[in-house]
Amino acid sequence: MDISYFCNKMDPNSILLSCKGQITSEVITSILNTIESKMNDMQEKPQLHRKVYTILVELLQNLYYHMDTPLLGSDIKSEAILLIGKEEDHYRVITGNYVKNNVVRSLKKKLDEINAHTPGELRVQYKKMLVNGQLSYKGGAGLGMIDIASKTGNPLIYDFTPVDGDFSFFSLDVIIK
Repeated sequence: MDISYFCNKMDPNSILLSCKGQITSEVITSILNTIESKMNDMQEKPQLHRKVYTILVELLQNLYYHMDTPLLGSDIKSEAILLIGKEEDHYRVITGNYVKNNVVRSLKKKLDEINAHTPGELRVQYKKMLVNGQLSYKGGAGLGMIDIASKTGNPLIYDFTPVDGDFSFFSLDVIIK
């Protein structure tokens, strides 16, 4: 997937950081340090600073732990995209990664269910899931997406673009105020 497609969704002057490639622990550390420094330079309010940082950590963990890896010889590369921008009164984070087509339907259903709840309802659901310990096949309980939607108070804007018979490109657009 071409990162310029996602860059065109933002005002070019608002982009603080863009990244395309493999997401490693070193890359995550570098991204977090860069954004931390930029928010400090902009003298962002501490509450918003913490919220952006916390949500960014969750989004990066999702990329790191939940990206499906194409088979050897595939034209699809095992890479993700990340864009972080500061628009008028909010931050915007766009992430994207490849997922297997057989998980698209269940992921869409989960995201739609999250978007159907209020932030308060999501916080209650989050606590219930922590207590119940329901885990997915990759070890997560869907808590990250619930936490992001709860903290932002905004719907999770997402898209799945079919790539081939095995993979789709999943993009997530998060607004943080």
